[in-house]
Amino acid sequence: MAGGPVNEMFVSINYKRLYLWRSVDSEGEVLDILVQSLRDKRAVLELMRKLLKKQGFVPDAFVTGKLP
Repeated sequence: MAGGPVNEMFVSINYKRLYLWRSVDSEGEVLDILVQSLRDKRAVLELMRKLLKKQGFVPDAFVTGKLP
């Protein structure tokens, strides 16, 4: 099962605006979820590290939308 896109969205929990990051595979199954108060590079890298550890291999390339 290979990793798929990482989606980001805003959620409100206890009146706090949080960022929900999730990764889904090609079949639509959620691989992992991360909720954080910050939207930064560190948040995405943490999610990617968790995903890579679960998958057990390192992909040849990462494709991004080149969004900041």
